[in-house]
Amino acid sequence: SLPPDQDFRIPIEAMQRVVDAPDTKMNQVATMVIESLESKLQETQTELKGIKAKAQKFEDDIELWRGRFTGAPEYNSVIASRLAVWEQSEREENEKALKIMRSYIPANISELSAKDLRDAAEEYGSMFTVDLSEYIKTKR
Repeated sequence: SLPPDQDFRIPIEAMQRVVDAPDTKMNQVATMVIESLESKLQETQTELKGIKAKAQKFEDDIELWRGRFTGAPEYNSVIASRLAVWEQSEREENEKALKIMRSYIPANISELSAKDLRDAAEEYGSMFTVDLSEYIKTKR
């Protein structure tokens, strides 16, 4: 197999051999070149088939171990523990984000209709879809 940067040269070199052949031998050279290219194609297809089979084996192994991992009796407790650790480590950032998100909702939301919400958003250079304004209004 050629290095990847040389693969594109194969058909160019093959065509050059045909063009360089004497007129009386062009057909013969072209036939030989085609046979050579077909042989290289077969080799490449065989190599690709092997790579695909190897990749499928890896995928099967991954699925097997994923099934064993998620099916283990302690899986749920391990995931819950990891989630608790993550939530604790991200608590401060999540609270900041929540505060920012809440700042987008007007303080007088209970007095506003969904249309008023959309209009207020437009005043601040933003935009709420009808669905979003309805959701914000009903969830407060």
